Amino acid sequence: MDRRKFTLSLAGSFLPPPLLSFAYAATDYPNKNAKIICPFAPGGSGDISSRLFAEHFKTATGQTLVVENRAGASGGIGAAAVKNSSPDGYTLMLSTQSILIANELFYKTLPYDPRDFVTVGLLGATCMFMLVNPSAPYKSVGEFIAHAKASPEKLTAAYYNTSSRIGAAMFASRAGIQFNEIPYKDVGQAAVDLIAGRLSVTFLDTVAAAQHVQSRSLKPLAVTSERRLDIYPDVPALSETFPGTEVLAFLSVSVPKAVPRDIQEKLNDLVNGTTRDPAILPRLEPLGLILRQLDLAGVDAFVAEERKRWTEYVAIAKIEKE
Repeated sequence: MDRRKFTLSLAGSFLPPPLLSFAYAATDYPNKNAKIICPFAPGGSGDISSRLFAEHFKTATGQTLVVENRAGASGGIGAAAVKNSSPDGYTLMLSTQSILIANELFYKTLPYDPRDFVTVGLLGATCMFMLVNPSAPYKSVGEFIAHAKASPEKLTAAYYNTSSRIGAAMFASRAGIQFNEIPYKDVGQAAVDLIAGRLSVTFLDTVAAAQHVQSRSLKPLAVTSERRLDIYPDVPALSETFPGTEVLAFLSVSVPKAVPRDIQEKLNDLVNGTTRDPAILPRLEPLGLILRQLDLAGVDAFVAEERKRWTEYVAIAKIEKE
């Protein structure tokens, strides 16, 4: 992420004609409580980020932002609910690269279209840990690959969304090995089974995995960032074994595309404010998030760049649409 350059520009305030009916109501936004739908189960990075954003939302506006978890279908259930909500800015979505990009590359049909939404702010980007059970016989990436190639049966890799699946698939492709892929409904159960020794490996984003790494209930063999993370200097980057290998995920806030532009701008300020909030920042930093302050134009550019990168990831991993 450090090598990327973002051009920050002021977003325009023009409201297309169909949205003018909302303009007057938008001037005092928010003037009532709102909700953010997190399309994932409690305990994961989306849930954690949603609640931190909701905390700042209340501090900054005096209005409550209720977090509503609607997990299932790789985020599709929650995304469909937001798509069908009133475009008044009072129903938000915790969005990720899975919902906005990867699902469209993985699945032939979806209950929503990523173009149904506009992303109003970036809470942060994150890489993934390659995690194993601490008692496993492999203690490094090299040892893991050697064990996988010598094993008479394929090792098992858990995934709970498209991001975790692409991490394992990218690694397998680079290493010349194969996994038995085990799908899970949520990150929590995947972590439980890995801790219990029922899985060989899983790729979890640094936010969801932080507690397991810090408690040493799971051992990270590598991170999928371009270089080592400052807060985990002893964990090698996967690119040290396979140069050029980098898999990043992101956490953002999106709304139906018909939400008026001035409300989008206010939400952009609120998202950016979350990553500056002195009460929240100390809790964000240990999660390994790469923070970016982007205006609406910058967010659009970021998502467009990530769409290109994830298209390449899927091609490298040789994953076909289901």
